[in-house]
Amino acid sequence: ESSPPARHRRKDYLDGLGMTLLNPATIASWLVIGGSAFASVGGGLTPARATAFMLSIALGSALWFGSLAGALHAGRRWVTGMALRWVSAVCGMILLGFVVWFLWQAVALVRTLS
Repeated sequence: ESSPPARHRRKDYLDGLGMTLLNPATIASWLVIGGSAFASVGGGLTPARATAFMLSIALGSALWFGSLAGALHAGRRWVTGMALRWVSAVCGMILLGFVVWFLWQAVALVRTLS
């Protein structure tokens, strides 16, 4: 399997980055992280420390996702298409299990409130 040309990889990366930066859920999560961080110190952060704090969270997140992407890319050489299908199927079943469990919890909660 051949790799796409560098210009396509760069465009794909920039497309993904743009979608992430403009994603309302991402924006909301960063507002929650920042708000809770500032609230946890009781407003005692200077602007410089607050900026450093948020940048350290962003750097940690970038390192984690970069490492994860690198590990997945490196592991792709040793994993066959059939193994990927099995992993996808198992993950899908786990997600369906969560759906059933959360629905069960919701029904139980509604019954207790009635």
